[in-house]
Amino acid sequence: VVEEEEATQPESPPLGQEVEEATPLTGSPQMELLSRVVTADLAPAVRQRRDELSIMDYNESLPEL
Repeated sequence: VVEEEEATQPESPPLGQEVEEATPLTGSPQMELLSRVVTADLAPAVRQRRDELSIMDYNESLPEL
């Protein structure tokens, strides 16, 4: 069991490096373009959903008043 623990320890630092190497991808032009396209497509649905939620919240708040 001790030998297995010693074998797994050297693997932990590379995992941390992989995470550090993966983080810059979020700031890449491709990710920014992808996020812009996704937000552009979701904007109408999000606005509609927000309107529905605001109406629901308003109707639900009436009995409390």
